[in-house]
Amino acid sequence: MFSFFTACVIGVSSVNAAAQNFPADVVTKGTDGEFQGKMYMQDGNVRMEMAEAVTITRPDKKVVWVLMPAQQMYMEQSITSRDFIVSKSAGKSGEVDRKLLGTDMVGGKTMNKFQVTYSGEGSTMIVYEWMDSGFDMPVKIAAIDGSWSMEYRNIKIGAQALTFSEIPAGYQKFAMPDMATMMAGNN
Repeated sequence: MFSFFTACVIGVSSVNAAAQNFPADVVTKGTDGEFQGKMYMQDGNVRMEMAEAVTITRPDKKVVWVLMPAQQMYMEQSITSRDFIVSKSAGKSGEVDRKLLGTDMVGGKTMNKFQVTYSGEGSTMIVYEWMDSGFDMPVKIAAIDGSWSMEYRNIKIGAQALTFSEIPAGYQKFAMPDMATMMAGNN
């Protein structure tokens, strides 16, 4: 089953090495309904704001932070540079095939529509992507069967405030319990 998180991962991993700096509204639709949020990108750092959580991806620090604003807490996950390697053959991480299907209208603009195959960790996903010639990542991504979609709207290319990619003052780190320690305590 597809999740909103999967859409975000595909959207962010679709960014190529020449990604632009921008904020955009993000609208995802799926079997669980429609969700709206905001995405900011600056120099490879990404911030995704949703109703209950904010995710900040910092490849330069090899970390992802998940902020929980209501609790003023955050969780931290280490990432490796391998998570952000760009495929030499297709130009995007995990992409193995791209076919131009023609043009289509998205947000009142004519876009190139592609069928794109992503592969990794033993699974393959085929999606539609709509590309704007003036933007370095898909403006819209959707399942071939129409079960979900993610679209960037109100894109404003330009530099962002650097504070968007930092943990806000006053937030406390929430440490997930180590599973090995938990299991040892149950013996």
